[in-house]
Amino acid sequence: MNSQYQHYVPQLILRKFSDYIEPKDSAYATKKKLDSARSRAKNKARVKVLTWNEDFSTDRLESRLCGRTFGVKNMYAPEIELAFSTLEQQVSKVIKAVEHDFVGNKTSTILSRSQKDLLRKFLFIMAYRNCTFSKRFDCTMDEYRLNDREKLLQYVRLKGFSTLKEVWLSNIRAFIDVDMEKNGWPDWLQQNAYPDDALWFWKNMTQFFLCFCTPQLASEEFLLTQNAYGIFEGPNDHLSWTDWHVFAPVNDRLVIVSRTNWLSNIPDLPLNLTRAVTELQKEHIRSLTSRYKDPVAAHSWLENLPVRRPTTSYPIVQPSSASINISGRANFCSSDTFAFEFFQLPSTFVQRINTVLLEEAINTDAIVYKTKTGLRKALDFYLEAEGPGLKSIMPELQHEGPVIWHPGHSGSARSSTLPEFKRKGYLGMLERVARSLGSQCKAKSVLIRPEVICIMPVLSETFAISGLISDWIADLKQAECITRFWLCINNIIRGRPKIFRDYMQQERLKLVYTLHPRRVWLHLRMMRILPDTPAPTLQSSHETVLSLLVAEDNNGPEDVIADCMCFLHLGLNAAIIHRLYGREANKHGKTGSVALCCDDMSRAMMRASSIRQYLEIESNGTLTERKRKHFAAARAFVGDIANCDLPRIRTAAVVLAKSFDKEMKDLMSQNLPQVPTDIIREKWVRWQLQKEFECILDGRALQKQDLERLKDLIFDHMYPIQ
Repeated sequence: MNSQYQHYVPQLILRKFSDYIEPKDSAYATKKKLDSARSRAKNKARVKVLTWNEDFSTDRLESRLCGRTFGVKNMYAPEIELAFSTLEQQVSKVIKAVEHDFVGNKTSTILSRSQKDLLRKFLFIMAYRNCTFSKRFDCTMDEYRLNDREKLLQYVRLKGFSTLKEVWLSNIRAFIDVDMEKNGWPDWLQQNAYPDDALWFWKNMTQFFLCFCTPQLASEEFLLTQNAYGIFEGPNDHLSWTDWHVFAPVNDRLVIVSRTNWLSNIPDLPLNLTRAVTELQKEHIRSLTSRYKDPVAAHSWLENLPVRRPTTSYPIVQPSSASINISGRANFCSSDTFAFEFFQLPSTFVQRINTVLLEEAINTDAIVYKTKTGLRKALDFYLEAEGPGLKSIMPELQHEGPVIWHPGHSGSARSSTLPEFKRKGYLGMLERVARSLGSQCKAKSVLIRPEVICIMPVLSETFAISGLISDWIADLKQAECITRFWLCINNIIRGRPKIFRDYMQQERLKLVYTLHPRRVWLHLRMMRILPDTPAPTLQSSHETVLSLLVAEDNNGPEDVIADCMCFLHLGLNAAIIHRLYGREANKHGKTGSVALCCDDMSRAMMRASSIRQYLEIESNGTLTERKRKHFAAARAFVGDIANCDLPRIRTAAVVLAKSFDKEMKDLMSQNLPQVPTDIIREKWVRWQLQKEFECILDGRALQKQDLERLKDLIFDHMYPIQ
């Protein structure tokens, strides 16, 4: 197959940032000559590009052919490229009509519902096939580490795919093929695409509205970054993210902004209903922002963007006319029209949009611009801007290159490619470029305290208790507050009636269960280092507390979890760390809870080869006296490993339990005396799980001692038979 250069950003968009001038019809005698002239002009079209190398040591302002900008060879199969090209041709007509009204100084442009939905579909696929998002599938199934791993791999097996790339390509094809003029299209998409991504498509189609924006000042412009169509504005801490706005530059003077419905006013509502809807929107925004460490900073940086919803016109049609279903619940007519205003944005909002694009361009290698003046203004604003989460950088360390400490592997350090480690070089490069354009600005940034590195586990997209480095500062403060609260509660309930102590402990657990798992992890480590008189420790400086955390020997169960889970690509979800906290917080009042797992019968169980042998069924079909006493004593204990929060163990436990029930049914048909089947089943399943523990978790990457530590923690500490 011949190599084909395929674009993340289509050439129809790139040419709008280029020197391309479309030949006029009147200059050519025949259509054939006109088409030939257009083809030559398109092939020669060039864009102005700011490029840099991987370590930001060199940069260059240069000119590139549109045909060799923002693309990669053989991104996907020819049939998908053909289908997308067809969609692109259809959308180009819509964009051309919008630009015609824009250039003609009209105040708005009118699109039919079909045109609007076609444009929405195109913008979503542009984001989904973007260079950044596509990397999600650019790995083997064993290497995939995101928090939907089990769900995605189950989907791969169900559909018979052999690689994750096939999932991505199949989803793109489904997004292209979905017919939004038919009722029930969301259900069709759920059946033909990965359900989570199908839901994401539905959300973009129904939970946002489009608006067209242009700079008020003629000297300003919108930049085009390599990943521009995959960028959103909103908080993101690697576990939770909220997209308030999504951007799609059309040309240097026009950008399409998809704005969440929760930030807009609904027109033409009665006054009393408007107030109710406004309160509902505020309450929902509060619920969204409350998930983050700083709810105020989680609000949109563009919340006051001067835009409105389009004006909708619903023509009177006959009941038999064609209708479509947009949300899966309401019918709309394909002849509905939408009047989209061209909103002129003040300089602040134009440059805030550019700032969001520049902040996320750090993992790319080029930016397209139209004029040097426009580029300089955008760089000046970004370099001097101060906003929530902007330009956090990691200070230089004593090691060769940026490294972080990994708990449980003393002395080990790993390189990181997180933006915080790279941003100092990135900002320095942009500052050099700005000064070469005549600017005198100096880059501002937020320096992360270096001691925070020492308490962080491996920071990667796969490790669920990881997060942005700046989050750990606030997390440490919160962990200190929770630790003080924990100690105060202990003092209050000391000597009080047991019913009161139990109630307060349960309420404390409920509170801690609402916290981010990073904060619970830090809280557990902090409790472990507290001396008998904890007040001096908690009253000391952050540096003192941090030094104690670093000095901790990392043998606590929370560190076993953090140490092992990242290697097994399992992540550490909130349920696991919260359950661990519950076990740790109450362990002093629950002594002997795992005795049943360590008795003589359990050791004998490990030597058995069948359920019948384990039960010690004699030739006459009765249980041995030893087994009778063992199971009689075991009636007081209950446990269920099938409720484990680790999906692989849970799935294997369910399968083993079903196998046990089938064989046990056959044994019971032989007039076997009554035994506590639930206890036998639980111990049998645990035995099998422990025998195949490494295989079930695919734990080959772990050393044997780490695997044993994790096994003991799961079966004897977190999920014991009680």
